[in-house]
Amino acid sequence: MEWLILSVLASTGLFVIFELTQKQGAKLFPVIIVNYLVCAICGNALLGPLHIFQSSTITHPAFYYMLFMGFMFIGTFFLMGTATARAGSSKASVASKMSVIVPVSASIILLNQPTSTLQIIGILIGLLCVYFITKQSKKNPSLEPNHALILLFVFIGSGLVDTGLNMLSHFFDKAHSNSPVFIATFIFTIAFILGLSAYIVLMRGKYKLSVKELLFGILLGLVNFFSLYCVFKALQSFQGHTAYYWMLNNIGVVLLSTLVSVLVFKRKLDNYNYIGLGLAIFAIVLLNI
Repeated sequence: MEWLILSVLASTGLFVIFELTQKQGAKLFPVIIVNYLVCAICGNALLGPLHIFQSSTITHPAFYYMLFMGFMFIGTFFLMGTATARAGSSKASVASKMSVIVPVSASIILLNQPTSTLQIIGILIGLLCVYFITKQSKKNPSLEPNHALILLFVFIGSGLVDTGLNMLSHFFDKAHSNSPVFIATFIFTIAFILGLSAYIVLMRGKYKLSVKELLFGILLGLVNFFSLYCVFKALQSFQGHTAYYWMLNNIGVVLLSTLVSVLVFKRKLDNYNYIGLGLAIFAIVLLNI
């Protein structure tokens, strides 16, 4: 349970850092790239002699799977940024958080994990609570077709990332003596290489990294690495019941992020948000019966 709590705290920390990054006017693209570099350095330092830069990495049973996850990480991260810019942060967050249905369904269907009627009800209520917490009461114009498509990709991408982490933990947990750190480090390193390559191609030396972006990137990287490490450790402790972990984790992040928004960033909640908070607490109770 302690790893679940830590994963919720770390994931919430990511949202806080993104909020601060925007408020300070730092560009997100270079911040994300520095973040992945820091994650890769932290992981290899923690692995020590078992670092990923050795020939045995290529023969790792999950090599191609981890390579694919690196693409998914960087791709989904930038899709979320694009969706936020074009369709608004509210719609982007709904698309991202509602994607929890993908790993939950995969855990039950593909891994045949046992579940009860009350727990299934808890899962459905959990999905409903995320919708209410992120719903805005003010009327907004309907989405343009291309914006709706981007949000769909965010939903699919976020769901596949969580499902991929779940499958890695389930099938390759014993493939390496320090599996969670090794897998996380490899994924982040691939994401950094892809991000840096895109930066070089798109910027062509026309943009210089500022001290502000460097500092935010380092902070984001430290929290991001710790967040993924906690996810893997939590998945280990929830073996056989990872569907419940994903729901509890997502609800916990939504609840804590909402509290931080109200208490720290002084954002107001409407009636929909309060309904969502109540449903979240009810869902957590059902999931632990």
